[in-house]
Amino acid sequence: MSHIDKAEKPELVFWLWVATKMPNRLSELILPSSPHSKADSVGSKQKETPAQSDGPDDILYPIRSLLHLESKLALPNFTASTAYSLGTTIHKLGTDMYPASTIFISITSALTSPDAPPLILYQSCTGPDFRPDDMHRLLRKRNTVLRFGCSSFVMREKMRREDLTLDDKKNVELRSDSQGQQRFERTFGVDGRLFAASGGGVPIRVKGVDGIVGVVCVSGVTQAEDHYLAVIGLLRVQEGM
Repeated sequence: MSHIDKAEKPELVFWLWVATKMPNRLSELILPSSPHSKADSVGSKQKETPAQSDGPDDILYPIRSLLHLESKLALPNFTASTAYSLGTTIHKLGTDMYPASTIFISITSALTSPDAPPLILYQSCTGPDFRPDDMHRLLRKRNTVLRFGCSSFVMREKMRREDLTLDDKKNVELRSDSQGQQRFERTFGVDGRLFAASGGGVPIRVKGVDGIVGVVCVSGVTQAEDHYLAVIGLLRVQEGM
């Protein structure tokens, strides 16, 4: 990725990141109409114009591509052993990629009643900088995934845009994360103390099973990188099953 100007093609950063980690899966994970599809390179209409980027959280990520990727993350099965394997995979990714950061990982079952505490299948952090509020952030991301049926990063990207459609549009007006969170709370009537439109929560699905069976949440780096770690962890576990 070092030879590519991120400011010149910021919309490719997510997919290039995936390509460096899972090159054999890239063509399967990208929609035909994604930014680096040949079919999209000429005469494309309604192509999303990315925002100028200073970092991973400043990029405008294509929502359709993010949802398409989520649709490819289903596992053959999901047990407590699977959760442990997923958690340790993300833990190693986090320590290898971000040795100076403390990254928090939580994997919970979706099969608990609304008034019961989450059933934690795996939970750890990669460093010593622990604060009680970090667990609260993980819980808020989990709640968002379970309520809206998609990653908390997708909800964050929706809230940053001028409207709630999935269409890629030119000259997209972006909101800040704080504005996006406020809009999230107003639009859906959610309590900001319990729900977060921020990256890091990803649904766990099983092939042939409707709905979500679990949630993996990551927190500690940028919102985009939290999302990356959860997604790449799921892909690596999927490939090993």
